[in-house]
Amino acid sequence: MVFLLACGGLLTHDLKVQPRDRAILLDVVDVVTQYPSLKVDPALGTYSKRRLTNGGIENTYRYKTPDGQQPTLLVETHVLVAKDASAASLDYSAMKVSLSVGTAASRTVSAEDRPDALAWGDDHQCIAMVAAGNERGISCIARKGQSILLVLVAGALDTRPLSHDHGMDALLAERLPAIEAYQR
Repeated sequence: MVFLLACGGLLTHDLKVQPRDRAILLDVVDVVTQYPSLKVDPALGTYSKRRLTNGGIENTYRYKTPDGQQPTLLVETHVLVAKDASAASLDYSAMKVSLSVGTAASRTVSAEDRPDALAWGDDHQCIAMVAAGNERGISCIARKGQSILLVLVAGALDTRPLSHDHGMDALLAERLPAIEAYQR
């Protein structure tokens, strides 16, 4: 929701998701490769693709553990391809502000800047979500040229937080080159 509002997000219509669209999106299977102890049902993940009124294309992946099932896990990825780098830069700035406001609104989770979690793009920022002294997730936003990547991974991660030692770079290793090569 924050992503759509920040991007001028009125949707013109849904588009068919192609294999090349899926190739740019981090999904729950990618997360399990880094955290093999997680038990997930990949069939619960959903992909979507939309053309926005501002001319951009948004590809999205969402996975959420069913309500009541433990441990919980949320994986959400958005890749927006704007009409040009200037439009992407404006969208990136708006999204970054929206994410900061959303994170600051929580009473139980604090946000900690993690500049070393992801080293990709012309602009990037990662924020670890910390509760009771433990990292519970991470959100990263990055822009490279006309592409914007927003990733949120939260929930039942083991003791290796994604926010340290370029953890998101490792998790996104196969996706980042695909995003760079992606054409609308």
